Amino acid sequence: MSDESFVFDDESEDAEVANLGEHRAVRSRNKAVKQQETVEKASTQSVVRNIMGTPIGRRWMAELLAYCDLGTSTFSPDLTEMAHREGRRAIGYRLLNEVCDACPERYAEMRKELNSVR
Repeated sequence: MSDESFVFDDESEDAEVANLGEHRAVRSRNKAVKQQETVEKASTQSVVRNIMGTPIGRRWMAELLAYCDLGTSTFSPDLTEMAHREGRRAIGYRLLNEVCDACPERYAEMRKELNSVR
């Protein structure tokens, strides 16, 4: 084998450098997106903790979750009504997940407060 087989032409070397630069740019963008998502999640959790941190906030959240009809069927012979119910329920599950992620102990407290009122 001669030494010539290991020589790269300038064009392929430039292409590799360009690909490496693009790869680094993509990694950098992905890192920035993940950091932004982390900041947004922390902000959302802070808001949820503030709402759930007071009795009136827990009552408001309980009323909102009740309005979303979690755990009930969304069936309706009217497709528009069924879509509306399903959208409301999807939002309710999103809120419930946010509460349980941010402060599960406050969710349990909210449930106890609801049971004591009934």
